[in-house]
Amino acid sequence: MDPEEVFELYGIDPVDRADCLGLLERSVRPEVGEVLARLRDQLGAFPNGPPEWESEPQAALEAFLRFAPEIARWHRGRGIDAATSRATLADVGRRLTLHRRTHGRFGISPWSWITWHLSGGLYQLGRLQQGVHRQGHRLGEVAPGEVVISLHVPATGRLQPDDVTASLARGPAFFRRHFGEFPVPRYATCTSWLLDPYLLEQLPPTSNIASFAGRFTTPGEPVDAPDEALYFVFGTRDLSKVDQLPRDTSLQRLILDRIAAGGTWQLATGYLRI
Repeated sequence: MDPEEVFELYGIDPVDRADCLGLLERSVRPEVGEVLARLRDQLGAFPNGPPEWESEPQAALEAFLRFAPEIARWHRGRGIDAATSRATLADVGRRLTLHRRTHGRFGISPWSWITWHLSGGLYQLGRLQQGVHRQGHRLGEVAPGEVVISLHVPATGRLQPDDVTASLARGPAFFRRHFGEFPVPRYATCTSWLLDPYLLEQLPPTSNIASFAGRFTTPGEPVDAPDEALYFVFGTRDLSKVDQLPRDTSLQRLILDRIAAGGTWQLATGYLRI
């Protein structure tokens, strides 16, 4: 796979391609080799989230670029079509774009999220990213050890209800077709600031976010995650910069007003039957 094929597979913007090429043209450093070895070890292991590794971000990025032929070959071996591979792995390019927009320079952060994609365990199926794994603890009706689909909402535009419904419909068939070693999942789970009960209290029931959150049953108490909404809406986790952030949309104003009033955004975990 030549560099241009890698860049197309990963959806890397032209502005970042020269820097990526520079990484590929140098000899493989030991720290890059270590990340590559970890990627190979976890391929097909189906973790329930991105593992926490220690690595210098550019070493991790270089390993991701060098790993492209291997994850593409693994996808093909599972019968996954090229369009789904590209849609899934384009998250690499989105992370580079987010880093450049936030920091004004080439780089990737947080890089650990991409290790989940490169494990073969997470896929972009329409509007939602979906992974398959065994539930670690009881979540309402979902028993520990039950195979579930884990849902994630990438920042790729509006969260239209019809798009969410279509994406949810794709998941069970996709995993049944390509990962037959698992039982067909009965439930999907999601952990997100989008399920923060405060949003449902503040947003009109007709809003896209309220429609999404309303699909889930959310047992248990949410946990504090002060910078989570800030990151996904503004691309920064720096709470000291809230006064400098735009207030152009009602969602931006809602997020900033809660922080300004001393409130804390939270993560909630929910499930739905599929």
